[in-house]
Amino acid sequence: MMSDHQPSEASELYADTFHAARKAYAGLGIAVVVLWGVYLAASYGLLYAAAYLLPQFYEQWWFNWVLNLVPLYVFALPAFYLCLRRVEKGAHDPHYTSAGFVYEKPRFHIGHFALFAVISFGLMYIGNIVGTRLMEWMSGIMNYNYENSLNSLSESPWWMIMIGTVIIAPIGEEFLFRKLFIDRARRYGDGMAILLSALLFALFHGNFFQFFYAFMVGLVMAYAYTLTGKLYWSVGLHMFMNFMGMMIMPNLAKWLGLGGMESIDSNDTQAMTQFISEHSVGYAVLILLSLLIYAAMGAAVVLIIYYAKTRKIYLGSGECPLRSEDRAVAAFGNKGIFLCIFVLCLLMVMNLIPTPTT
Repeated sequence: MMSDHQPSEASELYADTFHAARKAYAGLGIAVVVLWGVYLAASYGLLYAAAYLLPQFYEQWWFNWVLNLVPLYVFALPAFYLCLRRVEKGAHDPHYTSAGFVYEKPRFHIGHFALFAVISFGLMYIGNIVGTRLMEWMSGIMNYNYENSLNSLSESPWWMIMIGTVIIAPIGEEFLFRKLFIDRARRYGDGMAILLSALLFALFHGNFFQFFYAFMVGLVMAYAYTLTGKLYWSVGLHMFMNFMGMMIMPNLAKWLGLGGMESIDSNDTQAMTQFISEHSVGYAVLILLSLLIYAAMGAAVVLIIYYAKTRKIYLGSGECPLRSEDRAVAAFGNKGIFLCIFVLCLLMVMNLIPTPTT
């Protein structure tokens, strides 16, 4: 008699777990929608308040930073946290399953960090190439010159870029999309928590220039967090990437004395040859660094394939594991995540609408 009830009881218990997972993922999706909504409302509120009360602020370099940082961390983050209070947190899973056996995840050390940094750097450039080429193609179709929103921030003083993009942004974004988000999503498995964290993190950037590399690098940073349970590793990776992407690489040609090369017509072979001969050392260093970038891109692809084939990507199943065929259904088959992806994708597409010219 008892054996007849055991299968139904087990199936009912699993059905409850599946339902709880869908509900939790839906809550996470709604929380991200609220995060973005409050961020937009606060941004436009500050923008229009400045327009009517203090219009001279528009000409100040720091106003762009106010519009980026204050709405997100002063207004949107608390709202995001309040929404997430309804979603139960999960503990860090120090184990993973392979071939039916349970093992402990390896200890993360500085060697792992260096390896992850190389992979992230390579993926950043791969994603940047994809995003840039896509927007160049869109510029041709729409007959409109799309510009990366980061360009306006790069004109700020170096110390503000260091504080804003290398320190504040990595800490804040990792706290939002890794600490707060993954802590709730990982109850049902590391894999889906990593995927959702990276996807929504990339969509939150709101443009195709940044989407692809934010998604790729976001996967690495989310994996580093689920692997270690320590936020400082993913924050360190994020700081390294922003430091390289916003401080080092944009200024490299200038530091090597090659800033004037951009003003030379590429079809003027004689002028280009003369410039290179006069700056041969700097040009050689630039070529070497360019080769290192391509090497990092190749290394990122090779290493990811290697670790995937050798099953050295360690993903915990979580406190409430789901069957492999149910994980995607639970994560994406709910109104909250659907609404979140729809809204963020819609906003990205709306950003492609050319600004009317007077």
